[in-house]
Amino acid sequence: MDFYIGRKIEGQGYFLVFPSLSLGNVGQLSIDLLLQSFSDQVEKVGYLNHPSLLPVVGHSPYSIDVAELYLGCEVYIIDKLKLIVVQIRTLLTKVMFQFRVLALSEEF
Repeated sequence: MDFYIGRKIEGQGYFLVFPSLSLGNVGQLSIDLLLQSFSDQVEKVGYLNHPSLLPVVGHSPYSIDVAELYLGCEVYIIDKLKLIVVQIRTLLTKVMFQFRVLALSEEF
């Protein structure tokens, strides 16, 4: 898995929030709600790339005024809440991706 991050995360005690991929995309919608609720504190810090993730790119799911591309699996941080948030906007083709993300979380 490739993990691209734009800045170093200082300190310990961060929680990883990862959506459960399920019927109706409830987990992904919950992550979108979390990111929008704290939009003034959210910082996009990177993205994940893995063969199990179908490649996808698109416009902002939050605003039509943003001229930025969004990828299939992005990583955000909310420092005030000590949260690292992973948002998945693409399909998983294998279950191995989830296990790799859990292993990656142990590095934090």
